[in-house]
Amino acid sequence: MSVQFEIDRERDVPLYQQIIDALQARIRDGKLPTGTKLPTVRELAESLGVTRLTVHNAYRQLKRDGWIESTVGRGTFVRASPQPKTLQAIAGDEISPDQIIRQVWDVETSVGVRNFAYAHPDLALFPQDDFWRSLASFRSSSAKLFPYACTQGEPELRIQLAQLAEARGMNVTAEDLLVTGGVTQGLSLVARALTEPGDLIAVEQPTYLGALQIAETHNLRTAGVPMDEEGPRLDALERLIAQRRPRFFYTVPSFHNPTGRNMSPTRRHELLNLAERHQLPVVEDDIYGRLSYDNMPPPPLKRDDPSELVVYLDGFSKTLMPGLRIGYVIAPALIREQLLKAKRADDLCGPSLTQHALAEFLRRGHYDSHLKQMLPVYEARRNSLLRTLRREMPDGIRWTEPDGGLCCWVTVPERPHIQGLYRMALDRGLVFTPGNVFLSDPDMDGHLRLCFGQSDETVIREGIALLGELVRTWLAETESRAMTDRSPTPLV
Repeated sequence: MSVQFEIDRERDVPLYQQIIDALQARIRDGKLPTGTKLPTVRELAESLGVTRLTVHNAYRQLKRDGWIESTVGRGTFVRASPQPKTLQAIAGDEISPDQIIRQVWDVETSVGVRNFAYAHPDLALFPQDDFWRSLASFRSSSAKLFPYACTQGEPELRIQLAQLAEARGMNVTAEDLLVTGGVTQGLSLVARALTEPGDLIAVEQPTYLGALQIAETHNLRTAGVPMDEEGPRLDALERLIAQRRPRFFYTVPSFHNPTGRNMSPTRRHELLNLAERHQLPVVEDDIYGRLSYDNMPPPPLKRDDPSELVVYLDGFSKTLMPGLRIGYVIAPALIREQLLKAKRADDLCGPSLTQHALAEFLRRGHYDSHLKQMLPVYEARRNSLLRTLRREMPDGIRWTEPDGGLCCWVTVPERPHIQGLYRMALDRGLVFTPGNVFLSDPDMDGHLRLCFGQSDETVIREGIALLGELVRTWLAETESRAMTDRSPTPLV
């Protein structure tokens, strides 16, 4: 069968990835139905004007991800599309922070799914050659990678991380940092260091669902601080402090997860003043801070923290790759000692191999180069998402317009139960994250989080057009049921 598409050599996207994207789009659309025989590597390479290796790499990735299959002597064919039941089974009956996190791998390895559920980077953009060269540089001295690492983190890596922090305006040294297994482990260690079971912590409403999961795991209570366009409402936080005395306030001030909003400079200043007045520790999650598309990245709270009340968390799962599992904490000395004690009990130390590789990757300047190449791609995807929402969503639906990050927060006013829409989307092979899993306290609106980092612009346009169709159907059905429920019972 003829496969007609073109590749654009001017784009930053690698040629093999453009082939992958084009074939995936045609399989999703049904233009290449199950069982379709694809061109041979030689045929497709000649028609596109690329090397056979380029096509081979594309086919290999598509096979690994379950899109196509090859049979010796017969050729390469499109595999069966995923059945809607599969997604419904993955999602299960429960919609909770733990369930959403638990189903990540299953959703991301399902074939043909339009996935807007997770704030993950596009791994096709990962600079794998640069990373492998950094790792290979240790081959002649690999013996130093074999022992246990330092609990605080390999010194070479902490030096590079301190330089990253300095570039963000913070005055720190390598001794001020603790390397963790991602930001999630860092937040878990901070929770153990600052709280006892049964304590209350304050979080933004909505907040990162992993923070709610960590609170539940540590037997902590959470109280939500409502947000407006500038960030968390500090009048509500101050009342909460006076009435219930939370042990700390957890915030994602830059390109917030799940809303994508930025805390305004004024609100940041006022939050630090409030924290100083009440001696309230502020746990700052800056995992999205470098993913700025429209302006310079906003400075972290930690930069303007003379009272040493801000505990700073950052990592590489959104800007490099989630599987690296490296993050870090910058904390005052007393808290840092408690964190080190908790980490020794947790896992003793992190993996020496990846810490050394990342240190070398950073030292060679590859991280900065990667960000410069990656940010325009995500900006274009963000723009595509917002354009399509404006075109496809019915009146009355609201959404945030993020300046950076990977998340967009959609609100359906006065529709608190959005599970019906979620199930309808699963039936059509579309996945988003229901908003209730980000809420410490329920509200009267329906919300959903859309993430755009993993999807190319074609998938975004198609997926959001489908979502708009589903939203219209769902609103009509829920309104019809509501009218039926309001109808008077006929007299007998």
